[in-house]
Amino acid sequence: MTYALLPSGFHDRLPPDADAAARLEGRVLDAARLHGYERVDPPLAEFEDALAHRLKSARAQDSVRFVDPVSQRTLAIRPDITAQVGRIAATRMGHHPRPVRLSYAGSVLRLRATQLSPERERRQAGCELIGLDTVAAAREIVLVAVEALEAAGVTGLSIDFTLPDLLATMSAGP
Repeated sequence: MTYALLPSGFHDRLPPDADAAARLEGRVLDAARLHGYERVDPPLAEFEDALAHRLKSARAQDSVRFVDPVSQRTLAIRPDITAQVGRIAATRMGHHPRPVRLSYAGSVLRLRATQLSPERERRQAGCELIGLDTVAAAREIVLVAVEALEAAGVTGLSIDFTLPDLLATMSAGP
């Protein structure tokens, strides 16, 4: 019997790499949990129109789409989890007092790969601080990111801040 090869940009995760990746993801999420970030787990697919509305236009075009046999509406497989976390915070957790601290991890699927990033299926982990737009909030999220990356074993860490006024704002103090 001949087995089909996997599509371009996809691969099996085998032992011991699958175990190592799960441990790494667990360390990242544990670091976020220690700072009060609660885990959410959004679905892999959503209605395409709603997901595309929340994604940046470039990411929306990168979604794999298909027709749901139940609703007969177009679904999209998420190319990024961040927008779904925003939806959860605004709708399902809209009644929660702000700020809301949420963490997540899961698979994402991209329609196309690039030469520099040939994977189409990836794991994404992160955390979002929602409802607090202050210098202290920016500091907190950077601290959590650094601690999570260090817990995952990342060394030689550097952070690039790309917002033009972020460093000036952060250096202005609380």
